[in-house]
Amino acid sequence: MSWLTVSIIAIVIAGAAAAVIRLPGVILYDWLATRKRNALAAQQALPAKHQEPATLAG
Repeated sequence: MSWLTVSIIAIVIAGAAAAVIRLPGVILYDWLATRKRNALAAQQALPAKHQEPATLAG
């Protein structure tokens, strides 16, 4: 094999390995981002509770 063939094969293998390694990270990031977004939406959907004043005027 020539050095050019070996180089091309190495680049293809490195690209495939990078794609395989990257995919779980992308899935994990999407899950975390979606989880955070859903938590914020759920928190905003809750009705605000009325708080009694700290001191009574009068």
